[in-house]
Amino acid sequence: MKTFLFFVLVMMLVSGCGETEHIDTEREQVPDAPLLDTRWNLAEIDGAPIEIPDSSLPYLVFEADRVIGSDGCNSFLGSYIISGDTLTFVDLEGTLVYCLDTEVMELAYLFNTTLVKTNRYQIDENQLHLFDDTQWLMSFVVAEQP
Repeated sequence: MKTFLFFVLVMMLVSGCGETEHIDTEREQVPDAPLLDTRWNLAEIDGAPIEIPDSSLPYLVFEADRVIGSDGCNSFLGSYIISGDTLTFVDLEGTLVYCLDTEVMELAYLFNTTLVKTNRYQIDENQLHLFDDTQWLMSFVVAEQP
């Protein structure tokens, strides 16, 4: 009888311990920013974060029928083609203003030569990543609104 009471007591303790509050440790899902009509500021290129003044920061804005932006020195516009996650820039044309800041000029050159290699994109929350097949090229972040 003592064994039976001991067994019942242990079962009650074990069943009482089984009802613990579930704590959700997964992070809250943040929706992806839209590609269109969002200003995407360059954040990383060629494996390095961008550390130049905001006024010289390269950016992209995808509109319904064109892309506009800046390489930090010159403004540009052109077309793009999207199909699934593929992205190709077409007929990009820009202004030809001389850049006085050597660091910004070098970044502009790297940005332009890298942008034309793009053939795939991915949006992850507030980041836009551009790729050449599987090779990561550069990343952008949604610009803060004033």
